[in-house]
Amino acid sequence: MGFGPKDIEKNTILVSRRDDESKNSYPMDNVQNPLKKLLDEIQDNLYKNSENTLKENTTHVESFSELIEVLNRRKVLYLVFGRKIRKMN
Repeated sequence: MGFGPKDIEKNTILVSRRDDESKNSYPMDNVQNPLKKLLDEIQDNLYKNSENTLKENTTHVESFSELIEVLNRRKVLYLVFGRKIRKMN
């Protein structure tokens, strides 16, 4: 968010988004509602993008050789350490 002399003359505020690289001006008189909606939208977009990135980069491995291969590709691993559940006292 920012505003300069021209924005003050126009009574607007400039909002630049990093999640979709857009820029929009909003009237300063009633900026609270649009900004709340905008922040919620940005949060949703960031969450969805992060979730998709995690899903695309997560791999299930079942052997040591697969583990090494996936680590070399810098992916997130999902692996099981043992097949049996052991009860600990």
